[in-house]
Amino acid sequence: MKTSHGITLILSIATLLILPAYFFVDESVARYAFAHEALFLPIFNTLSLGADSTYWLIGSAILWLIWKYYKKNELYAKRVAFLFISIVVTGLSVNIIKIIFGKARPILLKKEEIFGFEWFVLPSAYDYHSFPSGHTTTAFTIATVLTLMFPRYWPAFYVYASAMALSRVLSWNHYVSDVIAGAIFGTIVTLLLYNIEKISFKNCH
Repeated sequence: MKTSHGITLILSIATLLILPAYFFVDESVARYAFAHEALFLPIFNTLSLGADSTYWLIGSAILWLIWKYYKKNELYAKRVAFLFISIVVTGLSVNIIKIIFGKARPILLKKEEIFGFEWFVLPSAYDYHSFPSGHTTTAFTIATVLTLMFPRYWPAFYVYASAMALSRVLSWNHYVSDVIAGAIFGTIVTLLLYNIEKISFKNCH
């Protein structure tokens, strides 16, 4: 499947999933997570650290230095460089989108019964940065990059990304529609970067 066809398919799926999730699923799932606070919060707050972009950026930067200058493996250096760039681009982009949409996080629903969008909020207004999920964007960016590198293992990569998305919902950080949007955004932007850069991992010397 061509990249352009894949992106069109993903966008179509996004439209079919995000709106119904926002209107019919978000609040009920959030309230379910609230009701199971003692079980969910300790587990899923910890689990979601697996999609913290800081750790992945530091790790990929260190690996790039090793493979570029110590091991001198251009193939691996190029791979981790693309991973690093993809995480940076999707992360910065999604933070801009968060400010535009200004969607209230689940914690505001729990404390003040606030749900929905404020639009164009301040960068410091963390509780209104719910849409899309940044951690989920990062997780699906990573899964997409790794799939492009090692297509045989794509199920494992997307199981990881899906687990990160679930953790963000059950730890009250995001709604279902937020993680769907993050998954779609991370995947599409990574594919666009791959297509624009015309990167070939197989032919790197």
